Amino acid sequence: MSDHNQLFILVLRLKKIVMGTLQMNSSILLDDTLQTIIDKCVDCQECDRASCFIVDQSKKELWTSVANGTSATIRLQVGQEQLEDAYRDQRFNSQQDIKNNYKTKTLLVCPIMENEKCVGVLQCVNKQSGYFTKDDEALLQIMREFSRSVQKNAMNHDAQMLIQNKLRHLINTGVLLQSKQNEIHQFIQQAEEIKITNECRFCKNSLQ
Repeated sequence: MSDHNQLFILVLRLKKIVMGTLQMNSSILLDDTLQTIIDKCVDCQECDRASCFIVDQSKKELWTSVANGTSATIRLQVGQEQLEDAYRDQRFNSQQDIKNNYKTKTLLVCPIMENEKCVGVLQCVNKQSGYFTKDDEALLQIMREFSRSVQKNAMNHDAQMLIQNKLRHLINTGVLLQSKQNEIHQFIQQAEEIKITNECRFCKNSLQ
């Protein structure tokens, strides 16, 4: 393929990323955002499957609630990495392949960094045309930057929704407690009225 054709194809792939970014920014829920990122990774990288993981700093593990196809797990050092033969790398966990009757051949993995900390990982599995290229690595780095921004916005939105839901729960609990407190107060008043009535009757009977 000539350099001119390669450049033209690269421009088209960059256009896909730009269009994908517009779609990413339209998603405010985390699951929707992750799904959009995954779909665009598969489309732009021309690979079989993809995953977008989020780093749980407290548990020191990667997780995702959405994945395209089978997610193969790999431990990563800081920096981008490519595996041309996953089964020859000791870090690769083949159990997921066995479980899902799938064969992972090539992997392209890129960490999502925020303030020199890894906050997520983009993973592309099985390049359709053979091996991932340097152009694929460069494009994934671009997608990584867009993903970091929209992922952060979505996580902030989810966190805000969680806080709002907790506040609603507390308010509802407070209203319920106030209602119960009023019922208890009424019950005590009724009990006191009954007690006074009984005492009056007792006094009348004693006088007679």
